[in-house]
Amino acid sequence: MAKEWILNSATNRFQFNFSRNVGKVSEEIRKCSPKKKEDWEGY
Repeated sequence: MAKEWILNSATNRFQFNFSRNVGKVSEEIRKCSPKKKEDWEGY
């Protein structure tokens, strides 16, 4: 429960769940087009 609360607090605090921020991350994922987790980490 504590870890979930911390994650939710951080997500809301830094507005990672706002559409303007989600869109930017989605664009970067499309640019990278990773096949594996390691590809995304390297990008």
